[in-house]
Amino acid sequence: MFPNNKSDLSGIAFSVGSSGIANLRSDKVLEMFYRWQATKHGQLSAGVQGIFDSPFDPRTSAVGMYWLRLRVAF
Repeated sequence: MFPNNKSDLSGIAFSVGSSGIANLRSDKVLEMFYRWQATKHGQLSAGVQGIFDSPFDPRTSAVGMYWLRLRVAF
């Protein structure tokens, strides 16, 4: 889609968050993304994020979401 560029970036992140309240489970988040340097001033990022064991909804064990971001900087 876009030419590969030295400014392109990919990443993976994992985090664990504790609510600090007893009897609530700790949430875990796994995220992957890729950022294309589309133009001199524009970047397009796409990613996926999985949220596991959210303490705020004990009925759900996992939620997934996709995201797309356009960044313009001058």
